[in-house]
Amino acid sequence: MNSARWKAIVLSFRAFERTKLYDFLAALPLVVWYVSRLWERWPELAGTLIAAQVAPDPIGVLRALAEIGTFGFVLFVIVMLIVRVPPKAKAQGILPRVAGLIGTFATLLYLQLEPADLSLPMQTLAVVLVVGGCFFGIFVVIALGRSFSIMAEARQLKTGGPYALVRHPLYLAEELIVIGAAIQYQQPWGALLAIVHFGCQIWRMHNEERVLAAAFPQYAAYAARTSRLIPGIY
Repeated sequence: MNSARWKAIVLSFRAFERTKLYDFLAALPLVVWYVSRLWERWPELAGTLIAAQVAPDPIGVLRALAEIGTFGFVLFVIVMLIVRVPPKAKAQGILPRVAGLIGTFATLLYLQLEPADLSLPMQTLAVVLVVGGCFFGIFVVIALGRSFSIMAEARQLKTGGPYALVRHPLYLAEELIVIGAAIQYQQPWGALLAIVHFGCQIWRMHNEERVLAAAFPQYAAYAARTSRLIPGIY
């Protein structure tokens, strides 16, 4: 294939990436997983909540609430993937995409682990982290609006709301969810998966910051006055 033909293919694909069909196809694997998993899990989740009205089961109810909260958060992410605006710029190469995919989907491996036998206080802590992270994540996604993305891409520069405090509040919300999930599953695998996930998130943050700095001249000043993940610490 000659260079002119290859260049034409690349330009055509880049044009396709700016269409809503591309956004729908990008969200489709997540949609398929979401529907199939919800179809599989909902009877048990609903059954647990109904049965608890007759025979109280605090641990079972807390686990069900954590899972329902996660389903709600993922549903919101799917909607934002479909309605987002086209990117102004994106990271080049395959590695930033690998980081985005691992950071987004590595937590699905928790579904392959056995739940840990927790005390009621520990299970409560785990659920508070998961559900709190889900609600905070939804709040951040609302603030992010149609600029949401999984890969390292620049759509709009958000500096207000939670983004006035840290540069990556959505990743902070996701890590709260992951820590809560890690507590709920058998060790050391739950903790190891959380560490791997956090490493990928750090990778993603650096990728995103490079793209945003290239796309928005004012990003350097914004980055200078905000922390990356935890206000005043990191």
